[in-house]
Amino acid sequence: MEVRKTKLHLLNMDPLLKQILMKLTCKGISGLTMQMEDLLRMCNEGPWAVDGALLILEKWKPNLVFNKLHLNFISIWVPFHDLPLEYQYPEMAKILSQIMGALEKVDKEDRFPRNIRFLRAKVRIDPWMPMFFGFKLRLDDGTRTWIQCRYERVHKLYTRCGMIGHTRGQ
Repeated sequence: MEVRKTKLHLLNMDPLLKQILMKLTCKGISGLTMQMEDLLRMCNEGPWAVDGALLILEKWKPNLVFNKLHLNFISIWVPFHDLPLEYQYPEMAKILSQIMGALEKVDKEDRFPRNIRFLRAKVRIDPWMPMFFGFKLRLDDGTRTWIQCRYERVHKLYTRCGMIGHTRGQ
């Protein structure tokens, strides 16, 4: 029964996380070992969506006491949609990210063709505060345009209150 349930969860999982977990499963649960490369990839590419829930992985900190562990900040990839092409540069990602939290990384590809549909940044946010769904940005010509913020791998997000962890029906 457990094996069938595990397979069902793997079907709905992110392909990168599935690949890493499949490597781990092949090594056996009793002696679970992990390559450093896989561990870093899991921590750096997250958060992950597993069966509709948000899975956040952090690097181990020495002398951690579990009852004092608080999830005060999480890092989430945020694509900024409908941003004019001339505004898609790393400094603009920093300015836009400061509205939500702190910029950690900009996904800037130096290859051709590159994605011009959105500017993508990894932002460290407070998960207990409402999320931004977008904002108005004043352009150089004086007009304002709506910039939409989408959050990657965050499935339970109520649009009315902007909180992570529940949907409209909950």
